[in-house]
Amino acid sequence: MAGIFPGLLFGLCLVVLVLINREEAQLPRGDPISLRDSLKIGARLIWGLVTIVIILGGILSGVFTATESAAVACIYAFS
Repeated sequence: MAGIFPGLLFGLCLVVLVLINREEAQLPRGDPISLRDSLKIGARLIWGLVTIVIILGGILSGVFTATESAAVACIYAFS
């Protein structure tokens, strides 16, 4: 619980830093993405997020140790 506030604060600072640097460098804005395209991109990202589920789910359920879950996640990522 003690890491939630610093993590959110750090993320917010990074967002502000990127927005400031974008304005200073006058970088162009990208094309807007439709909701349909966003959902297609999100569907493709699900398979990458399964790696997190393998690691945390394996450790918290007691199926794997931390090292074993990392090995299983690596095998999943390479396949």
